[in-house]
Amino acid sequence: MRGRAAADPREGGAGRGGAALVPPAGDYVRVTFYPLENAAGDAFVAEVNQADATFRVAGKDGRGMPPGKYRVAVELDHRRSDKLKGRFGADNSPFVYEVTAATGELVLDLDAPPRG
Repeated sequence: MRGRAAADPREGGAGRGGAALVPPAGDYVRVTFYPLENAAGDAFVAEVNQADATFRVAGKDGRGMPPGKYRVAVELDHRRSDKLKGRFGADNSPFVYEVTAATGELVLDLDAPPRG
């Protein structure tokens, strides 16, 4: 997946080994940004284009999300069940980013997650 997330609306996308994570019919990809510095803060659900697995985080007011450190969860949902088996969930996703106004495109490659 490639995407952007910052203090203004950002775009990105998700994939596996360089190919887009395009779900089969009836399934869908969900990308959620969870704040790490303010655990009581709201999560930000990205708008995901299911045809090419690109995403956009518009934030609560359409102007982006607050700067900060976020864990990015990726789910591949099939009938309310995550086909990725929680490997990239809210509590354990290896995708952790410091998001600022200068943050560029985020690439979420499920086959090559960051090592922490």
